Amino acid sequence: MGIMNFSEIMDRAIDVLKKYFGSIILFNLIYGIITTIVMFVLIFIGVIVGLIFGFATAGALSSFKFGSLPIISMIIVGIIVFVFIVIGITISRGLNVGVIRISSQEFVQGKIGFSEALGSTFKNIHKVLGLSFIEGILFLPALAVFLIPVYFFYYMAKSADPNFKSTAAQSALSVMLVLFCCTIVILLFIAVIYLYNTLFIFSVNSIIMENESVIGSLKRSWQLIKRDFWKLYGCNILIVLSISAIRYSLSSVIAVLVSILLLILKLLNANQNLLTYFNMIYSQLSWPITIISYLIINPIGIIMTNLMYFNQRFKREGYDMTIELNKIQSNAKVIINERKQASGNIEFSNSNNSNKTT
Repeated sequence: MGIMNFSEIMDRAIDVLKKYFGSIILFNLIYGIITTIVMFVLIFIGVIVGLIFGFATAGALSSFKFGSLPIISMIIVGIIVFVFIVIGITISRGLNVGVIRISSQEFVQGKIGFSEALGSTFKNIHKVLGLSFIEGILFLPALAVFLIPVYFFYYMAKSADPNFKSTAAQSALSVMLVLFCCTIVILLFIAVIYLYNTLFIFSVNSIIMENESVIGSLKRSWQLIKRDFWKLYGCNILIVLSISAIRYSLSSVIAVLVSILLLILKLLNANQNLLTYFNMIYSQLSWPITIISYLIINPIGIIMTNLMYFNQRFKREGYDMTIELNKIQSNAKVIINERKQASGNIEFSNSNNSNKTT
């Protein structure tokens, strides 16, 4: 046990997944069933709230003509959407809590199964909800900044003269320029999302492993990353790319096999119904890939992040030495207890022999 590089973290994450495969699969399966039911209930509530709000807004607009009313309506809709997004992120993060608990067994004493992980998830769900809410509030300024170029492009498209005549080359150049600008804005937006994600990357781990409060977990995450921010930023992106590569490699294998079959059928002049049938097969095969991705592939990324959390504690606090000392103390207690038990058995046998002699 010691400080690890990124490749060692990846290898160890696979080993941890193999070691606790059953517990992780059971937890993901049970938690997935529970969250699916919760999501259906939330969608039902969201539809009802949306209908009520839509009818109320339509009635208000027909009765009154205040210029600020549509703005107020947009603000209320934005708040409702924000709340549902925060709840969805919290439910998704609940999976992180359970996998973190199960994969931390090598660094803490005691055995943690899927039932203990499930209990820990629901025990800390209120902290995760508060954490997601605060992170969403902190992300709003960055979102507002990126909405400025979006509004700028919209204003330019709206104010463009429809009678303006340009050549085909000028039109193509304009389209390419707009696409290039949109691509740059999207890439910058993704980069900022990962920047925020890196800032808060160890907050959930701090809540689960150190019993930190919501604010304390944010501070704790910053303490662990502040000297290695850009290194962890790159590792965070590499984790996402690695998980995406594994996920899409499975999809690509099935796509290649189905494409070869379709090509053979096309060369044999197969009818359209048969081609449609094979397309339907491919769409049905995507469901097992999604299930495999949820049960097996996604936990790898969570385990890697958890190993990075402990790795930072090893570097900053020498936590690996604390773990080794705890193991030595626990082993020493076991040896002392065994010796006491052995000496007690010897004394008991000697007393029995003396009684027999008497």
